[in-house]
Parts: sequence; structure tokens; C-alpha cells
Amino acid sequence: MDISEIAAAVTGCLAPALPYLVKAGEKGAETIGERLGSGTWETAKALWRLLNPIIEANPVVAAAARDMAEEPDDTDAQAALRFQLKKLLAADEQLAAALQQLVEGAG
Repeated sequence: MDISEIAAAVTGCLAPALPYLVKAGEKGAETIGERLGSGTWETAKALWRLLNPIIEANPVVAAAARDMAEEPDDTDAQAALRFQLKKLLAADEQLAAALQQLVEGAG
């Protein structure tokens, strides 16, 4: 998988779950998130655990993630986050490898 494919797969997995992931800690977020399906939810949580600290350390990526959390079906918001993820992955081969492993493990 190349960086573009990894970024697209991660964005696609996070899109339906991100509104719930950013509300982590709010009552009911876990229950609502599980409605996505246990496989999708578990993969999204694993991706988010890995990405969240990195995203929060980068204001531009954090803004793109918040935008997609607010409008998960907006293709422009998805494209913005996907682009920012590509830049992160290009700069961090270990992150790219870890995300690829998670995505491939999820099928």
C-alpha cells in the first residue's frame, strides 16, 4: 500500500466513527459508536488511539479532523483530512507502517 492508499483507507474508516471518537468520555459515545458494527468501531478506535496524539500536536491536522467529525459525510472535509494524513505519513514511515498494519488487519 502506498501513502495515498493508507490515508484513504484510514479516512474511510474514521469518517463514520469520528463524531463518536471525538466525544470519547461523553456518556453514550461508546454505545452509539458500537452501532457502526463492532469491526468498524474497533478498527476506528485503534486508528484513533494511534493518531489522536499526533493529530492534536498538529493544529492544521487537528482542524481537519474536527471538521470531518462535524461533517463526516462531507467529501471536502474527508479530502482535507486525507491530504493532511498523507503529509503526516510521508514524514513518518513508522506511522505509515503502523496504520497500514491496522488497516490490513481489519480487512
